[in-house]
Amino acid sequence: MLSERPVKIINVATGHLVDAVIRPASVSDRVLWTHWHGEMQASDSDAHWDWDELLDLAFAYPDRFETYALESNGDLQGLRMLEVTENDVEIYGVHALRLSTAPWNRPPVRRHFGVGSVLVAVAIWRSVELGHRGCIHCESLSAAESFHKRNGMTAIGDVTSEELRRFRFNEESAAVFLDRLRADGLIS
Repeated sequence: MLSERPVKIINVATGHLVDAVIRPASVSDRVLWTHWHGEMQASDSDAHWDWDELLDLAFAYPDRFETYALESNGDLQGLRMLEVTENDVEIYGVHALRLSTAPWNRPPVRRHFGVGSVLVAVAIWRSVELGHRGCIHCESLSAAESFHKRNGMTAIGDVTSEELRRFRFNEESAAVFLDRLRADGLIS
């Protein structure tokens, strides 16, 4: 599991980089998630995800699932869930299962920028640590497809039974993505 790692996110109001940390999610993140889940809009494509259940699953099966929190200024800014052991991991790399950002980091409010990108980096870092050279794959909510395409992920295969398109980073596109985050000052 990835240990605590300092990162940066961008304060949208000032344009300045703000200190943040990526860390393994903990039981106390349930309370923080419950707080921001109450502020989500029903139209948010991930509003139906129950992070209480996802965290329980990761805590119950730590060899298969990992969850990470991005925290800044004492606030939970985003959550990331990975599946690190499954059949497709050997073919496509780490399975980036779920990613949610706090409601205040989404339009129209948008306090911080870069939260989602840094949480994508977590999956790439874990892929490297696990010997998959940065390769990751995910099923994308329709609202996130443009993010994946814009950041160099390629569509693979057909849509899933849940009507989600699958995307992946290969070793080269993952390295380009991380280089861009370094150039932006979000990661070191």
